[in-house]
Amino acid sequence: MEHLNYKKLKNKSNQKIELLPIQENTLLSENKVTGLSINFPIGSTCKPSKVCIDTCYALTGPISWNASVVKQRKNELLCKNFPKGFAQKIVKEISKYMAKDNNFFLRWNGVGDLFKEAVDAIHELALKEPSMPIWVVTRIPEHAAKLADLLLPNVFIHFSLDEKSMDRKEKVEKLLTTAKNNLFYSYQCDKNETYNPISFISVVFADKYNKDFISKVDETICPLNTSENIEGMCNKCRRCFNGDAVNYKQSSA
Repeated sequence: MEHLNYKKLKNKSNQKIELLPIQENTLLSENKVTGLSINFPIGSTCKPSKVCIDTCYALTGPISWNASVVKQRKNELLCKNFPKGFAQKIVKEISKYMAKDNNFFLRWNGVGDLFKEAVDAIHELALKEPSMPIWVVTRIPEHAAKLADLLLPNVFIHFSLDEKSMDRKEKVEKLLTTAKNNLFYSYQCDKNETYNPISFISVVFADKYNKDFISKVDETICPLNTSENIEGMCNKCRRCFNGDAVNYKQSSA
């Protein structure tokens, strides 16, 4: 295992962030919709479109508060310095949840986005826990393609698009070297945008999950848009990490 007992690590601005030994840091975060996730800071990992900036849920609420942002920054530094050790620590943290729940899954990037070392950490985690679905949300073509090309059967790459970033689909597909993989596309509506079906989109989100902006409800419409109670909805649906969204993309190609 990588040597992890560092008290301080420097971030990009050369400031030091205090860290407990990694064994004492908690890497996981939780919210009522997605359950447990690994989060990273949006400021240093995301490459947002204008729509993403205008609709990003990470800019308000508890996930934007100082304690949450500090944890996100610690995760980034630890992952970048010790990607395999970071994955191994996640394995230890999730063991108690997996022991209680045979359907346990992990969301990667509850907030934040991929970077090189995160891809390495996901690879390690997927090999260590081959039965656990890992649901990775991203907007960055190069990292998404690299992860998809690893052909890890339990890793599902959710590539988010919107009307201002549709060109990223072409970019990621030019980078992919595999024809069949676990990458699929979602669509995020802008404010006051009414969604009309797009053939290759597997999952759709209205702004603030407002169903009034969905022109047609079908299997691609995330149930967060249509449900009165969204607590635990991702675990109930599981479309993004059970193969259904991937299969829809492949059948519509």
